Amino acid sequence: MMNIKRISIRKKLLAVMLLVVMLQGILCFSALTFNGGFEYLKKSVCTSFSNTTLARKNAVENLMFNKWSNLEEYQEKVQAAVSAKLAEEGKDLSDLALDKELNNGLLLDVTEDMIDMLRYNSTTEVYIVLGGYGDRDAQEHCGLLIRNLDQGTNANSKGFLLETGSSEISKKYGIPMDSYWSSRFVFRDMADRTWYDKPAAAGEKYTDKSGSELGYWSGFFRWSPEDIKVMSYSVPLVKDGTVYGVMGVTVSEDYLESMLSPQELDAGNTGSFVLARTTDGKSYESIFSTGIVAKELAADDNKIMFKNEPANGKVYQLEDAEGNYGNVQNIDMYRRTSPFSREKWAVIGVLPDSTLFRSTDRLHMTVMVAFAASILLGVAGAVVGSYFFTRPIEQMVDEIRSKDVNEELKFKSSNVREIVALENAIVSLNANVRQNASKVSQIIELVNLPLGVVEYQRDAEKVFCTKKVIKMFMMDKKYYSRGYLDRKYFEDYLSEAGLDVLLERSGEKDYQIAHTIQQRWVHLKSLADEDKTLITVLDITKDIYERQKIEYERDYDILTHLLNRRAFNRRMKQVLQEGSRLTLGAMIMWDLDNLKYVNDTYGHDYGDQYIQRAAIVFGGLARDGGIVGRISGDEFLAFVPECGSRERLLEKVEEIKRQLNNTRVVMPDGESIAVRASGGIAWYPDDGRSLDELRKYADFAMYDTKNSYKGEFKEFDKKAYEKDAFLLQGREQLNKLIEDEMVNYAFQPIVSTIDGSIFAYEALMRPMMENLSSPADVMRLAIAQSRLPDIEKLTFRRALEDYASQRDAFGDRKLFINSIPNQILSEELMYGLFERYQIGAGMLVVEMIESEQTDIGIMEDKIQMLKEFQAELAVDDFGAGYSSESTLLYMQPDYVKIDMSIVRDIHKDKDRQALAVSTLNYARPRGIKVIAEGVETAAEMETLISLGIDYLQGFYVARPDVTVRGIDGKVVREIREMRKKAEDGGSHRL
Repeated sequence: MMNIKRISIRKKLLAVMLLVVMLQGILCFSALTFNGGFEYLKKSVCTSFSNTTLARKNAVENLMFNKWSNLEEYQEKVQAAVSAKLAEEGKDLSDLALDKELNNGLLLDVTEDMIDMLRYNSTTEVYIVLGGYGDRDAQEHCGLLIRNLDQGTNANSKGFLLETGSSEISKKYGIPMDSYWSSRFVFRDMADRTWYDKPAAAGEKYTDKSGSELGYWSGFFRWSPEDIKVMSYSVPLVKDGTVYGVMGVTVSEDYLESMLSPQELDAGNTGSFVLARTTDGKSYESIFSTGIVAKELAADDNKIMFKNEPANGKVYQLEDAEGNYGNVQNIDMYRRTSPFSREKWAVIGVLPDSTLFRSTDRLHMTVMVAFAASILLGVAGAVVGSYFFTRPIEQMVDEIRSKDVNEELKFKSSNVREIVALENAIVSLNANVRQNASKVSQIIELVNLPLGVVEYQRDAEKVFCTKKVIKMFMMDKKYYSRGYLDRKYFEDYLSEAGLDVLLERSGEKDYQIAHTIQQRWVHLKSLADEDKTLITVLDITKDIYERQKIEYERDYDILTHLLNRRAFNRRMKQVLQEGSRLTLGAMIMWDLDNLKYVNDTYGHDYGDQYIQRAAIVFGGLARDGGIVGRISGDEFLAFVPECGSRERLLEKVEEIKRQLNNTRVVMPDGESIAVRASGGIAWYPDDGRSLDELRKYADFAMYDTKNSYKGEFKEFDKKAYEKDAFLLQGREQLNKLIEDEMVNYAFQPIVSTIDGSIFAYEALMRPMMENLSSPADVMRLAIAQSRLPDIEKLTFRRALEDYASQRDAFGDRKLFINSIPNQILSEELMYGLFERYQIGAGMLVVEMIESEQTDIGIMEDKIQMLKEFQAELAVDDFGAGYSSESTLLYMQPDYVKIDMSIVRDIHKDKDRQALAVSTLNYARPRGIKVIAEGVETAAEMETLISLGIDYLQGFYVARPDVTVRGIDGKVVREIREMRKKAEDGGSHRL
């Protein structure tokens, strides 16, 4: 025999060890490359944590300061009603301590105002508590407590319950009494009375302060031991310096919990929000908390304290043993003049260090594991090489040489000395074990496994097989007896099933048994030689079903049975790879309207029904060869590869819209809600050829639809996309503009048509940023990023500041300031601006711009506030956009500005003149002055004067300038001459 050089295991082991050492060096080098990344990663996660807490604080602050605690108007109404009642009865405050009927009469008179306050403030409860029987410190007090079960809504009073008060109130106002109803307040049942004692004491001590300055926010308490926990904002009721009760609102724990969801900090619910207060800025008393971590922190005397040095940025480590971190965002709850101004409130976000620095810790762990692994691999290589690769194999060879083997086996030489010895030992057993083959089948039969064995001898009349084979193949039992099956029947069966090839040569095959009621699959494996063939049959039905289920769940959304995101993307890539065959395709994206309303109002079970009904309609496109998938909770994508024509596809989309409108979901209260969706279409190949492009453009078209006309669909518009592209990247520019106040204001004269004198100036925003120079772009960015409240504050503060700096140049002329219709500044802020910049009565005109559909409720509040500050109201852009005749009806403005689209070429167009005259005919009898804006030619100006317009504004009259200037004397003379001409010839009325 040829002497072949064989390699020992020990030499191969040496090669393995060398490889391990090399791997160790590579791992160490890779770990070193991460140096310097930890601090950057920590800073990034801390910034994100702070921003999330700030956003939640802004939302809570807006409600607590601008909505819930806005009680001054109702406080004045209640105090006025009490004074009137006492005067009517000929009594005074001392009678309240003795006369129960007088108390109840007073409460009955103010109930309507309290109901109105409950609707307006959208709180859990409103209440009034009068002085007790005997004196203010008595234990029993007459009062009124009304609870709103549908807190957060103000549509009607169906959900109101009378918790405390006279039964006459229930009868008169149709408010049902709760099962825990009481006719009076019993203070002895209350562990916490700060909601009453503190504002009452402040009212007696600070008689020179207004009611809003004496308001007090309490912690959570219960009206009675079995009642819900609420927190309260209360103000004293005062008459002639005497406090005779308090009134206020409450917010329940459930209501506040809905606003402080810990999932905003961490989807795994390890984070927490805490609403807390402090007097020293160091130790915070927990008022309310959500999430596991905060509740554990608050368990110890409700105190939360932070270490002095920040961990990173504005994130501080808490002084606890758990290693938690927090971010404090203070809330301005009280005015500086309030006796409670030392008490500061805050929203605190809390995250465990294991969550906050999860990514950093993982990076640390990766480096450490890599280093440890490199060391362990080196050690393990030597150990495994010396023990597990040499001695065990030698022992195995000795063990196998002493045993028998049933089958003739052949091994391919490995050229390794020890393994060759093992091969020879195994082969030597072959002849001794063949006679034991039948015994194996008997053993298999006894084992509780879906496994059968067949032994096919080529020269025998019968075929040996176990009973399980007969059962699995459902063979005719009359051909089977005592473990043997008729050979011809067996061969015919396998031939008919296409399995006869397994008798001739070794192989494997899966086979579905078709003639069973329930589908069944088996796996056959054969081992053939010259004399016989051994076949094992394994029932794999359960495995097949499991695999099919896994494949289905992998590719399909369980709720809608449409493709999921991954499967949709995979199918799309397959289709687009064959793009040469596509001539015209369409990507359609839908977003369900009203799904959030259904989920919030009726629960997610009905929200799921809403989604399923929509999916049935969208899935109809699959019958036309489309690919349809559910991409996220309320978003669906469909691609129709061959539309035929755009018109045909648009007809299909219209049909889907009609089907959606006819599809309704019946809610538990009987309301039937139609399924609606907004859609966008991008065309292949005109709009894009890749999946990302088509999806991005369809998404843009869909959201363009959602922001304009919900329930409709739009085709992708490249120009609109390019125009709005800056919305996707303008966040930082807008933040910088607002935070650094990078704007100034130019003042454009508004001129009287009587004598050409300047009547007023309009303050026009001029951004001072190169990439954000248009006020229109600022507004669009602010709308997209929900920063309209900040723009409103910035506009009023900077415009009034620039006005005050040029007060002498203004003289007695009015100042027009643009205002966003659905944004309302707080009375405190307006009061501060008027006081700081000394704005006189009637000097300010607030001009409502056309930016969005006006919320009538907000506008009514805004108009009322303007009246209180003696400011006037103007409607901008009348005749265009949202400004229409209905706007004049409910706003009742002092001025109306005709839009420049009507003014443009008005001297040539009778229709434009008719619109202007129509506006004048409506405005004049009602004392409304009419201003024409956008005047750019002398001909336009002359026509407007002849029509009887009151004031003019535009580039022809005077351009805006940051410095307050007069107008050209030439223009003044032209106005006077045109006015005289109009008076001599009569107004040019239609």
